[in-house]
This record gives sequence, structure tokens and C-alpha cells, in this order.
Amino acid sequence: MAHARVKFEKAYQHGEDTVAKEFADMISELYDLEDGYEMRGLSTEEIETERQGNHTEDIVRRSRKRLDEELRKDNKFRSPYMMQALNYLDNFWDGLFLYRKDGSYPIDN
Repeated sequence: MAHARVKFEKAYQHGEDTVAKEFADMISELYDLEDGYEMRGLSTEEIETERQGNHTEDIVRRSRKRLDEELRKDNKFRSPYMMQALNYLDNFWDGLFLYRKDGSYPIDN
């Protein structure tokens, strides 16, 4: 997940694409949730339950919807950084969100 976030941050910094910031912010929301689990001292079972909960699911759903919208748009107006970030997120979607299936998996390696 860290790689995806960095790609969107780069697209925002170098390509000034505000949509890239939206993606980076959504990914940051997921990291904030993970930080909260650690601060609250949740067990792996509790973390798994939280990751399957409505809050996380809402972020994932918004991210996928936004990704699909962006992939349908004409890419000739996009920076190469943004195209790389969008394609990375799309191609590795399942693997990036695999951590949600087990409370002992970290959000990134």
C-alpha cells in the first residue's frame, strides 16, 4: 500500500493532479485507521473485525469507484505519474487489500 500512496503523492507533487491527492488522502485514511488499532491495543481478531467494518469498507468502495471513473477518462491529458499510479492501483488492487482478511497482516510490508 505504501507504494501506491507514494505513486499518488508523486503524481500530485510533480503533475499537480488534484485527483492524485484524493487517492493519496484515501490511502492515508486507511493508514490512520491502522494507527488507531495499534494505539487502542486491539487484538488481531479485533483488528480483522475493524478492517471488515463499515468505515474501512466505505474507504475501499470510494477508492474503487473513483479509480473506475478515472480509468474511463481520456488519459491523454494525464501526467505519466498519474497514469502509473492509477495503473498500479488497478493492477495490484486485490493484493493491496489482502491485509483486510487477517488482523495479523500489516497494511504494507
